[in-house]
Amino acid sequence: MAMTVIVVSAGGGQNTTTFNADILLAGDHVGEIRVPMSVTVEHEMQGWTSMPNNVHRHYRGCEHCDFIEENDCEYGQWLTHNDEHRRTCTICTGFDSHLIAWGTWSAWDTGNAVTHNRNRTCTVPGCTMTNEETGAHDENDIRAWTQGDDVNHSRARHCSVCSRFMSNELQAHTWPAFGNWTNLNATQHTRTRICTTVGCDRPQTETENHAWEWASDAVHHWQHCGTANNAAGTASRCGAEQNRAEHTWGAWSFNFTHHWQFCTHPNCTRSRTEDHNWGPWANQGDGTCRSVCVTNCGIPYRSYPHAMSGGVCVRCGAS
Repeated sequence: MAMTVIVVSAGGGQNTTTFNADILLAGDHVGEIRVPMSVTVEHEMQGWTSMPNNVHRHYRGCEHCDFIEENDCEYGQWLTHNDEHRRTCTICTGFDSHLIAWGTWSAWDTGNAVTHNRNRTCTVPGCTMTNEETGAHDENDIRAWTQGDDVNHSRARHCSVCSRFMSNELQAHTWPAFGNWTNLNATQHTRTRICTTVGCDRPQTETENHAWEWASDAVHHWQHCGTANNAAGTASRCGAEQNRAEHTWGAWSFNFTHHWQFCTHPNCTRSRTEDHNWGPWANQGDGTCRSVCVTNCGIPYRSYPHAMSGGVCVRCGAS
């Protein structure tokens, strides 16, 4: 006959199985059920336990038989536990651990406006633990002065640990006196001075138009840039020069001892003066002798009575 049997385990679990069975109706075993086949039920597994000889695997056994199931541990994050790094299996609560073995520090990075930081990583293979160190910036790495602008030179201050730029220091230029004017072009001259602060070297330049003045020597007249800042008429301000030409001499003027003439250029005041260049004396036959200036300066002549000595004129030789 067919009948249903409920199998209850010691742990309270149960399975229901239907099969054919015979009930004995006579003999010494009246009422016994004779089951002609075996009954198969699902395992009731115990909790997972870390394997004592392999921390990376865990196992569990069936409550009713000697069936064993094994599997790899599934670890969570690494954590620090005293002097160890440890990670715990999320299934069996077993753990994997090792002594902390930090590597070398990385270089400092620039961090944020207040702090810099660096880190190091555990050198044990598979461990992902890192360690970070943080420090406050300073401004002790002071760079060289740079030219800046027309008013100030500047220098940067960096953190001496991580080289992060921290601030910019400004200072007024230190100007010496200007140097001499130099000729720039046909219309202008210029002069320059350099900031004396070491590392700055910023130039400051002044430019202005030439101020032409006439000058001359015994042979030429010309225009040169005005003589401001120099003794009047002695030197050009910047060395610029134009319109150089030889004098064009005008008519002679004279008096009894000298003759002279002026340059005819309207802006030149140069003159030249000479003693008369008298020619030889000539007897005039009237008791006088005469001499003419050979420069042809316009003076007619000079005339004197004979100056007799021993019956002969000492000037013209008349007797």
